[in-house]
Amino acid sequence: MITQRLFMTLPFCLLAVACSTDGGQPGEEPDGPQLLSFGANTATLTEQRQSKLVLSAVLTDPEGVDDIVGGTLIDPVSSATYGTFATGAQEGAYSLELTWDAFNSVQPIDTTEAQPTTKRTVEARFFDQAGHKASRSIDVTLACAESSNGEFSVNGNCAKLLTPSGCGGDYGCSVDIGHDGILTGTQACNTARTGAVCRECVWTSPESCDTPLDAGARCFCDIPR
Repeated sequence: MITQRLFMTLPFCLLAVACSTDGGQPGEEPDGPQLLSFGANTATLTEQRQSKLVLSAVLTDPEGVDDIVGGTLIDPVSSATYGTFATGAQEGAYSLELTWDAFNSVQPIDTTEAQPTTKRTVEARFFDQAGHKASRSIDVTLACAESSNGEFSVNGNCAKLLTPSGCGGDYGCSVDIGHDGILTGTQACNTARTGAVCRECVWTSPESCDTPLDAGARCFCDIPR
């Protein structure tokens, strides 16, 4: 029995970054489903399209795997649901694939330049026909792909605070604003070059130098001679 149990678990543990193989863990009821393994393909998720978190689980049940009705992944703080696990080809196997947007829809992903990553705990819950539950939690780190280059997330949108360009001469420069409501044009120009004065800001329409700017705005700055 032990040999069979380890054989069922092994393929998932080899693929998972985080994995547990002990049955009868906290979060499991004696007559309910038992998690033989639960893990993720990566510990960090980014906003890039190809970045996906794949959670894999293998379960058994005293009444047989057909007694298991399924599982969901939740946010243990708000009880919001990330998604429902799909059954795999192997008996008792389940998986769920999540993207950056899925995490942002449950709770906005907000980081800063100083703290460019944030950690989320997610909890998988599986049930059998009698309502018995087995649950297991795992931590996932969320970070912009270019966080090492100054990008951070505001409501799931990754960008740098600002990007100055053409500031080497005496005739001024332009500054691209990365995030909504972070800086005014005056603050952006002064950050790009000390003493620079905001002349005008444009986006889809002219904006004031003294109001918080929308993402994508470009401000033109005059540099003192």
